[in-house]
Amino acid sequence: MAGPLATNIKFTAANNADGRLEVFARGSDNALYHIWQTSPGGAWGTWSRLGGVLTSNPSAVRNADGRLMVFARGTDNALYMIAQRAPNSGWHDWVRIGGEIFDEPVARAVRDGRVAVFVRGAQNRLFYIVQDKAAGTFGNWINLGGYITSAPVIGLHHDNRMEIMEATWHSDVPVRIAV
Repeated sequence: MAGPLATNIKFTAANNADGRLEVFARGSDNALYHIWQTSPGGAWGTWSRLGGVLTSNPSAVRNADGRLMVFARGTDNALYMIAQRAPNSGWHDWVRIGGEIFDEPVARAVRDGRVAVFVRGAQNRLFYIVQDKAAGTFGNWINLGGYITSAPVIGLHHDNRMEIMEATWHSDVPVRIAV
């Protein structure tokens, strides 16, 4: 792919409140880049730089208030977030959320509209952080334990229950935790 993106990239995408798809990726300069549809189901704009210094692939999600949020690991191994100022709008500056993460974050909206971010953290344990209310601030990190060897994968059921799959040191079969 031509342009500012690195090779061997992993894309993440989310729908804007107005239905336009927006795609995000880490660039060859380790900054976050995004491209979006100019109308729902329509043509695409051009890649634009959102900055930051990412050391992981990003994870995007739409907040309960319609704003997109993107999460990534920074150079200090902490979780960082950048969010739209308003739905379908420009972007705030990057915000440090903290924690100590060793892999890419995985962000998902939970059943009640809050955003949760899952990571492989200290001592290779599964951690997550979640908003205190829909479109609210993030609380404290919660240690779900285990000993995982990669970033978690989140599956969503038809009723928005999450299934967290993680590779562990003792098995090829993912551990499943229903949330």
